[in-house]
Amino acid sequence: MTTRPMQSGSLNRFEASSRRRFDRLSMTLGLLFVSVVLVTTGCATDSASRQPETTSDGMVMVTKTRQSTLWVKPDHHLGRYDNLLVNRIGFGYAKHQERLGPEDEAELARMLKGVILGLTQDGPVGIVTQSGPCVVAINLGMKDLRLVDLGSADSTYSFVSSFGSTTLIIEFVDSLSGEMLVRYVARRELGGGRETARSGVDLKRLGRALGGIVADMNKELQKIIPTTTSRPETECNDGIYKLTGRDR
Repeated sequence: MTTRPMQSGSLNRFEASSRRRFDRLSMTLGLLFVSVVLVTTGCATDSASRQPETTSDGMVMVTKTRQSTLWVKPDHHLGRYDNLLVNRIGFGYAKHQERLGPEDEAELARMLKGVILGLTQDGPVGIVTQSGPCVVAINLGMKDLRLVDLGSADSTYSFVSSFGSTTLIIEFVDSLSGEMLVRYVARRELGGGRETARSGVDLKRLGRALGGIVADMNKELQKIIPTTTSRPETECNDGIYKLTGRDR
């Protein structure tokens, strides 16, 4: 078979065609490389963003949503405790929010205590007033409390865009050692609506919001107690473990 020599014009066309194919291949490989780098970098960044945050007192963040965050002490054994002791209740107000009067603050403290102790009704966890080896103390703190005083609004303005908002902090502490075990922080808006027949702040609406926070917290505790409550035998009867609906 005889091979004809390639003419210069054909050679030029062949070289140009080859160069275009090479350029396209180079571009494809380049884009593929960039994609791999971006995906790898994205995975690394996403993985880093999922790393647990640790507080100065050794608490590790285990869940975070738009409305709440849960921190726990590794190996906290919260499930072993049999009794609750409401230790402290405190209030902090939002900027420009006038402080509630003594009677309203006392009512708010009763509501807070009530929604916590409501979890224990007819259940395996008791309520006590003193520390003990199977007693977990609870600190309750409300911060950035903002409540709309309807009586101060213009009488022609009957639609309230928001009745207020607050952030509730619930801490579980070993009653004897003072060791922090669990910290739950949740923020709630109190919603809005029409209010023309009443004045003052709506504590009942706030109470319902607090009840919702505690109910959500209970669901979060159900996730962390069964897997972290393994411990040596003690005199405690795993009351909180049973309260979350788990049986051995």
